[in-house]
Amino acid sequence: MTRLLEAPEADLSVVLPRMVRFLVAHGERLDPFELAHLTLRRDKAPNRLRIARDYYRAEARAPQAT
Repeated sequence: MTRLLEAPEADLSVVLPRMVRFLVAHGERLDPFELAHLTLRRDKAPNRLRIARDYYRAEARAPQAT
């Protein structure tokens, strides 16, 4: 996740497809509208922050494996 959030805009065309494949391979659901906003909007920072916020909130709510 951090690779996607920290990647320079020029590298998103490489990092984003890798992240999508990783998430799909692990059975995660993706919001196509979020992906569209992330790729099509000029100012990507708000979308990246929203994705990070949602991800880390979900991670904090998930039960910890021991």
